[in-house]
Amino acid sequence: MTITLTREEAQSVLHALESCSGVPHWPAFTPVIKTLRARLAQPEPDYRDVVIAGDLWRIEFLPDHAASVVLVRANYEAQLEPEPVAWMSGNVISKNNIIGGTPLYNAPPQREWQGLTDEEVHEAFCHVEYETFNDWKQNPESWCLEFFRHIEAKLKEKNT
Repeated sequence: MTITLTREEAQSVLHALESCSGVPHWPAFTPVIKTLRARLAQPEPDYRDVVIAGDLWRIEFLPDHAASVVLVRANYEAQLEPEPVAWMSGNVISKNNIIGGTPLYNAPPQREWQGLTDEEVHEAFCHVEYETFNDWKQNPESWCLEFFRHIEAKLKEKNT
């Protein structure tokens, strides 16, 4: 199973795991913490979300002046911003205005991400530790998965 997290979600999970220091099974989180730190240290890609003919596309601008284009959502309804974020002419996409090019507009702004407070992280830990049948000593993988799912549910609750 693959779980994809936004940068903000990954930061919240890292914060949640780091706040568990001192609990008996905390050393098992070390590889996950190292992986999250390494991935969060990587630069964010330079991309624009644009609406073309009613579909939402993500255009990632690559260092060699090329671009990667991926369909994000077909039949996307968005209010266009007054200023284009990129321009397209034929197969060329640029951040700068192309004479005779088609302007590409951004998707509506997302609301600000809400992370978890220390109290909410502690509540998630207590829920898994004391209110579920997951025992760290018998099955640490199940315990971690339950902790993650509880954190994920709290984040979804605050951000949807």
